[in-house]
Amino acid sequence: IEKNGSLIAGIEIKSASQVRPGDLAALRSFGQEYPAARRYVVANVDQTYTLNDVIVMPWEEFLNEFKTLI
Repeated sequence: IEKNGSLIAGIEIKSASQVRPGDLAALRSFGQEYPAARRYVVANVDQTYTLNDVIVMPWEEFLNEFKTLI
């Protein structure tokens, strides 16, 4: 997501009910290039948690909170 000319967040959507560290390769690369940007995985998970500095969120929660996240 870009805001005022700066990348502020990277979002990856997964259909999985479990997100593993190996699933985060693209967001890890993104984080190395844009360390100030927040990183999210939106997935079919039950609750929000952090995995290797990536916020993993249920898709329903992400949609409800999208405006406040960015």
